[in-house]
Amino acid sequence: MTSSNDVPAHLGAVFDTIRTAFLEPDTEPWIVAYSGGKDSTLLLHLVWEVVVAAGPARRRPIYVVSNDTLVESPLVIGHLRRSLDVFGYRVGRKKSTKRYAGPSTTCRYVKYGAQER
Repeated sequence: MTSSNDVPAHLGAVFDTIRTAFLEPDTEPWIVAYSGGKDSTLLLHLVWEVVVAAGPARRRPIYVVSNDTLVESPLVIGHLRRSLDVFGYRVGRKKSTKRYAGPSTTCRYVKYGAQER
């Protein structure tokens, strides 16, 4: 178990790992899964910090993927959308592309796939 005194050192090591990967010369996009929970929020925050610290000279496509299954609280969905807006602004992508997609409300699921109502 990690003591609370070790947390800053561990976060620093994770930050360094993310930064090293981000600064690699390849241009492969990153896909970050974001649920709004504590783990994915920390990961997204660390990615934000790396991107901001790298400055405008180093860019690579970053896709943040969230899922609205229509069972989440409207408060959670609002938090997800606000967080993604902040992410785009914070890394200097005020015109970042956002696409919101969710399941069809006219579809019901059956044993072998989806069937329209």
